[in-house]
Amino acid sequence: MSQEIYSLISACMNDIEAIGKDSRNTKQGYNFRGIDAVYNALQPVLSKHKVLVVPEVIDQRREDVTNQNGTQLHYSILTVKYTFYAPDGSSVSAVVVGEGMDTGDKASNKAMSVAFKYACFQVFCIPTDEMVDPDSESHEAKRKAPAAQKKPAAKKPAPPDPEPPEPPTCPICGKPVNGAIKDKKQISPEEVLKKLGCCYKCHQSKSAKKNEKPAPPSEQPPPPKSPRQLEVIKLKHEAGITGEQVVEFMQDNFEKSKVDDLDETEYDILCAMLMQSRQEESQ
Repeated sequence: MSQEIYSLISACMNDIEAIGKDSRNTKQGYNFRGIDAVYNALQPVLSKHKVLVVPEVIDQRREDVTNQNGTQLHYSILTVKYTFYAPDGSSVSAVVVGEGMDTGDKASNKAMSVAFKYACFQVFCIPTDEMVDPDSESHEAKRKAPAAQKKPAAKKPAPPDPEPPEPPTCPICGKPVNGAIKDKKQISPEEVLKKLGCCYKCHQSKSAKKNEKPAPPSEQPPPPKSPRQLEVIKLKHEAGITGEQVVEFMQDNFEKSKVDDLDETEYDILCAMLMQSRQEESQ
C-alpha cells in the first residue's frame, strides 16, 4: 500500500520558510509567532502538495478562574488530534494539548489555535529561534478554593418523657391505691380513694368484720330484679360476699342502700370492688 503522506510531509518541510516573531504581547512585553503567521506560511505549501489537515477534539475541560485583578476568566483545555492526509488516502496523526483563557466566549478558540500551531511546528519542524508561549495574551490566575462542606448540625436529643405521678396511698395500710377498669372505663386511684376512703383490700376487711344479719321474710313476692341488681348479685356470689356486706359498703361510702340509686361512677366502683374480691377469692 502506498504511503505518499511521508514524502509529501518532507516536501512541505523543504518549502516552509522560517516563521519570525512578528506579533507582540503588549501586556507581558514579548514577541511571539502568531497563528496568522503560521496559516500564511503553511497554506500555500499544503495547497501545493495537496496535503489536507483534519482536526478532532478528543477531550475538553473548562473551568472559571479569577486573575489577580479580580477579573473572571474562562479557562479551556483541549486535547486535539490533527490528521494529515495525502491524495492516496495515507495519513499521519498528531495529538496535542492546547490551553486558552478569555473573559468572553473565545477560550476554546484560543486553545484550538495554540494546539494547531504547535502540531504544525512539530510535524513539519518549522524553524524558530526559540520556543516561547505563543499566545497573544496571558493571564496570571488564582484558582478558586474548593468550598468547605458544611457539617450537618447535630440533632438535639429529645427531652425525656415526664415520669408518671405517684399513686395515692391508703391511709390504713399505707400501700398505693390501685385504679380499676369497669366495662372498658378507667377508674383512677384518686376516684377510688375519694369514694372508699381506702384501698379495696382494706375496705373489704372492714366489711368482713361485720356480722351478716338475716333478711326478714317477705310475704309478698319480691319485685323483679333490675339489670344492675342482677349483675351485683352475680358478682357478690362469685366473690363470696353477702348482700348485707354490699349494702353496708354502699351505706358507708355512698350513703345509699339501693344499687339502682347509685350514679354511674359509684356503680362502677362497687362492681370493681366485687370483681377485685372475686379475683382474690379465686387465688
